[in-house]
Amino acid sequence: ISDAMMILTSRAAGGSRRHRNNICTKLLSDAHDDYSSYLAPSLTQVQNEIQQKRRLHQFTSSSKSTQLIDDGLAASRIGLNPHQNTRHAPTVYHEHYSCPNWPQKHTFPMNKFEQTAYSLLTDRDDLLKQRNSDDDRPLIHSMDDFYRPLEVANFPLSFMTPPIHSDYLHKFLSGSLTKEECRQIGFREQTSRPELIERTVLEVAGTVLTAQLALRYGLSCNVAGGTHHAEANKGKGFTILNDLAVASRLMTWSKDEYDDLGTDGDENSSNKLLSKLYRGNKRVERVLVVDCDVHQGDGTATFHYQGNLLHDKLFTLDLHAENNWPFEKETPTYDVPLPDGCTDDEYLS
Repeated sequence: ISDAMMILTSRAAGGSRRHRNNICTKLLSDAHDDYSSYLAPSLTQVQNEIQQKRRLHQFTSSSKSTQLIDDGLAASRIGLNPHQNTRHAPTVYHEHYSCPNWPQKHTFPMNKFEQTAYSLLTDRDDLLKQRNSDDDRPLIHSMDDFYRPLEVANFPLSFMTPPIHSDYLHKFLSGSLTKEECRQIGFREQTSRPELIERTVLEVAGTVLTAQLALRYGLSCNVAGGTHHAEANKGKGFTILNDLAVASRLMTWSKDEYDDLGTDGDENSSNKLLSKLYRGNKRVERVLVVDCDVHQGDGTATFHYQGNLLHDKLFTLDLHAENNWPFEKETPTYDVPLPDGCTDDEYLS
């Protein structure tokens, strides 16, 4: 689905069993903490809905599978899966991944994210027979089964700086990038649209949530993301903020960095609240990014250079067309340029 795949490697760092949870599962165990209402105001409502559905099915249905589906629909509204559904990898999506009122003839097909999400659903008329069959293929029954990233208002921008340069991030969020910077990104005058700014931050938040889900369930997918041309201080090739770098940085933070995050601001500041939320979560020592897009992930490659905070924590494996854009290549950790006309056998060898 995305241009690049992030694989979290090595053994997760410490933390008690109670804290080894993803964002939303953590909210369940600490439902009365002050930050739970900040991030999930409907948490109590969702919990009550789950309990009501369980009681309802005790009287109306003997089908365990139906109960799991209904419980999952209620819980997925805040991005959690209390049953650890093994039928499909947790998949992250937000309806604003696709900007509304996007120019139909624009080079970048913004509706591909909505189309991808829709293609994963099995409650469409042409696929209803699969739901009632014994087929055990991965299933996402409705939009309610997708995990949702934190809304922009709740996602702390300090989580992106570093690896993103704060001055570049501020210019983008305030719509003050120069015409040349917007031209390099590719969106030109669309770059300053509030809808595009929102979906760009949502995309990063989605990949951060996806990484947390992968640590808990073993595998997770984000319908958007893989913005592998963006560098720390600029965007390129229709990518603005490098979500892979942000998630990699977050997942390799040390306990001290989480603790330091919580020292700034008052008790209700986003930094302190998110420090409580993330402190003790699973972390990794190194991250492997496997990029098999036709274009080289030149932006992601720059984050492992010496001097960057990720230089010893990020390994980039990049398989790409040798003669395709960008024509000035970077140097990933392991680069695999492929010739024109490369066959399946050559690719797999």
